[in-house]
Amino acid sequence: MTIIDGYGTEPAEVALLVQGLIGERTQDEEDEVWFIRLSSTQALFQAAAEQVSALRDDLVAEMVASSTERDVAIRLNLSPTRPGQLARRSRRRRDATTNTGPTE
Repeated sequence: MTIIDGYGTEPAEVALLVQGLIGERTQDEEDEVWFIRLSSTQALFQAAAEQVSALRDDLVAEMVASSTERDVAIRLNLSPTRPGQLARRSRRRRDATTNTGPTE
């Protein structure tokens, strides 16, 4: 089971999602083709997971901006320090995308 901030998913749910997205390997499908298909799907999943993580961080940062970390932790059933961690990660990500380097 994978758990993120107390919320989890069962292996059967993951298997069902993967099955629906990539299907089964056909008997005549060559190893190289199957490897490329799996690699492309893995890259897609990784990019999607990173985007979902950013959305979660941004949401918590917005909540913390209009409340206290403690109140947000209670509302989301998180440890008391977790909202601050997510909000800081959101700020770092936002700063990294807006500060692309020195200007001339």
